[in-house]
Amino acid sequence: MFGREGLTLANYWGDSAGNGQLPSYIKAAFQIYRNYDGKGGRFGDTAVAATSGDRDKASVFAATDAQHPGTLTVLVINKAQHAVFDGKIAVEGGTYAKARVFAFDAASPKIRSLPDADLKDNRLTYRLPPLSATLFVCSGR
Repeated sequence: MFGREGLTLANYWGDSAGNGQLPSYIKAAFQIYRNYDGKGGRFGDTAVAATSGDRDKASVFAATDAQHPGTLTVLVINKAQHAVFDGKIAVEGGTYAKARVFAFDAASPKIRSLPDADLKDNRLTYRLPPLSATLFVCSGR
């Protein structure tokens, strides 16, 4: 979203209590972009077009990564408070076979690795829990 809006810089100054600790869900939101796997895994550095069929229900962001050619990161946010969203994702502009999956949801702000998703003809379907952020790290292998 920051890239789409042309932001140069963004800051987070902590919670209103002023104790310097990031509230757990805000911390998870930063980590899904900056360290999703606990090993420095990052969302891509070059935004690519990504759209949702219903922006009120889901947001989608995607990027390629200059450090890892052939990798596409796609973040899908299910905004629904109670409904599971059957995400149907079509990927264009490359050939992808697998996606590693990382997510957090309303049950816990801990980012966890989920079973890999297979892409068939550059398409994948994945069940997204309510109030969740799910990151797909797509590759050709």
